[in-house]
Amino acid sequence: MKAQFAREALLPLEEAAREATALMIESFGRPELAEGLASWNERREPKFPPHAGR
Repeated sequence: MKAQFAREALLPLEEAAREATALMIESFGRPELAEGLASWNERREPKFPPHAGR
């Protein structure tokens, strides 16, 4: 997120919005989403897998 914010701060608004939307859609297929939602519903801390980078 920090890298995304820094990168998008230098982009025109429309381009930044396109990038943010693409990254959000990409995140829907990642295992972190399922774990985040499950932990929220179960009122517990999430147990995310180790971060592998992009």
